[in-house]
Amino acid sequence: MDTRSRSHWKLTELHATYYKRHWGFDLFFESKVAIELSEFLNRFNPVHDGFWLAMMDEKIVGGVAIDGNEAKTSGARLRWFIVPPEYQGRGVGQKLLSEAIIFYKKARIYRIYLYSFAGLDPARHLYPPTQKTTGSARG
Repeated sequence: MDTRSRSHWKLTELHATYYKRHWGFDLFFESKVAIELSEFLNRFNPVHDGFWLAMMDEKIVGGVAIDGNEAKTSGARLRWFIVPPEYQGRGVGQKLLSEAIIFYKKARIYRIYLYSFAGLDPARHLYPPTQKTTGSARG
């Protein structure tokens, strides 16, 4: 199994586990993550797309992506940001977001956005204060 395949399934698993446990999301959500992440990785363009994994002891413990497919029109989308609770508070999320922000600035992407929903407040401190979040519940 290559790294992209491994990362695809591991990030899907991290999302499915977290959102099932904390929000009751079901197979529909897991399938949506798997399909959309797979589509992203298959059309990945390093000019405007970014993908980062956090590793500890050769284990994937988090990830984030910048989907720049529409960067020139509506901006790039920050997606699939996840760090399981057992790894939170160790700087993993901050490092992932720092890498993503450095990338989008170097790529000269004018706007980056994130869809989120009420209740994910613990992660808000990780986002730069000049960035806004939306209340949409899209994946």
